[in-house]
Amino acid sequence: MTETTKKGSGLAITGFVLGILAAVFCWCPILNWILAILAVIFGLIGLFTNRLKGLALIGVILAVAAICVWKFYYVPKIQKAAVELFTEDNVNKLNDALEELGDAVKEAVPAEE
Repeated sequence: MTETTKKGSGLAITGFVLGILAAVFCWCPILNWILAILAVIFGLIGLFTNRLKGLALIGVILAVAAICVWKFYYVPKIQKAAVELFTEDNVNKLNDALEELGDAVKEAVPAEE
């Protein structure tokens, strides 16, 4: 086995493993993006430099799938939750709670004369 083939095989396997990890951790945004980008990079390099093209290709596909799952499944859920959080009723409750907190602080701290 030549040196180039050994190096390419390692890159293909690394891309494959990172692709699997990206798919498993697709619910975790920062980790998903890091793993998926690295999987695509290593997978594409491994795809063009060795004989283990299947593993490299599967790693790239899994990484792209993990990004798509994040983008089209989790992002809309997060956006919906954020919109529901900032409804007028919740904002009014928050303002009332802040006013009560301010009143409690004024009562607890004696006024200096």
